Amino acid sequence: MKVLLNINHMNQLDFVCMTKIDEVLIQTKRFSRVGFIEDKDLDECFLKLKKSNKTLILDWNTLVKDSEIEVIKLHLLKVADKIDVIRFLDPGVGLLLKEILPQKELHFSMEFGNFNAWGIKNWVNCFNPQLTRIILSNQLPLAEIRKIDVDIEIEIQGCGRIELFYSPRKLIHRSLNQSSDSISLLGASEDRPTQISPLIENDSGTFMFYDKDLFILDGLSFEDICPDYIRLELYHLDQFEMLAQTFPEPGWVKKLAKTLTSKTTRGFYRVNKSHAPLQRLTNKHIKKESEAKVGVILESVKKQHMIVEILKELMLPAQILFCSPEGKQVESTVRKVENLSGTVIEENIQPGYYKLPWIKHVVPASVLRVF
Repeated sequence: MKVLLNINHMNQLDFVCMTKIDEVLIQTKRFSRVGFIEDKDLDECFLKLKKSNKTLILDWNTLVKDSEIEVIKLHLLKVADKIDVIRFLDPGVGLLLKEILPQKELHFSMEFGNFNAWGIKNWVNCFNPQLTRIILSNQLPLAEIRKIDVDIEIEIQGCGRIELFYSPRKLIHRSLNQSSDSISLLGASEDRPTQISPLIENDSGTFMFYDKDLFILDGLSFEDICPDYIRLELYHLDQFEMLAQTFPEPGWVKKLAKTLTSKTTRGFYRVNKSHAPLQRLTNKHIKKESEAKVGVILESVKKQHMIVEILKELMLPAQILFCSPEGKQVESTVRKVENLSGTVIEENIQPGYYKLPWIKHVVPASVLRVF
């Protein structure tokens, strides 16, 4: 089993070049959902990686509209001769690549579908002979992975974020009336208010990630799974620095685990707990407040501000009880709020999104009620 590593920011470049990992998944701002590498930096990125004897894999995992395909195709043709492999998510993109780059090696990312061996085999046949690897969904349990019998390489994700939702539309901009190019915040559903999920929106669309990171590098027998490659998809600079210093020495997995800032899960590789009753997943502290709530906290930036969604008309000043997902209750008097355009409101406020001063112990998914 071999390992490959991603790079999504130029500040990671030197550490990636230093690692003893041969294959690098390049995540750019134009082609990747979570990439930050600009077009102007690609030549430097490609050159340094090539000097370090890396195999360059371009990660094209965005969903592309018909109106965008011609423009992005031109950008791809400018860099195609400098990369070794192109990885695609959209089958339509894969068919385009077969047409315009018939000699280029391809990888098909099947992480958002294709959960049966019959379908996977048919896709492999469709993209042969250029297709040399498939990337399987992290929702496939071991029993299903063992059934897949193909003549090309198989890759699975070993660690990193688990993407729950992706839309090419800018859903957060529309609902919060934001105008910035990129938005990062935390969100939760009413059914699972304790599951605080990172939300990101950029030029590629809107994404939601699981509140836990995937980490299956310890405790699993990969001889049992039999993938050819396992992907390390990292997003913190200290993780790249650690790998440059320790991989593949004994103990590198434990050292990598210590750099993770989120709780971890082994996902569906061992068990599938999606049948758990919804009642068990619902936070009892929030549930009893739900009927009386007038709002919910969407974002909390320490010592700066909070973003709140007001659900009912509210007369100011108001005595508010904030109830956190952990059951902590905080009383506070709200005398004024600020709408997302910066206008201060000191009287009644209508349902919508507002900014409040930061309050200690009031976290995202906390509900508000008047007392």
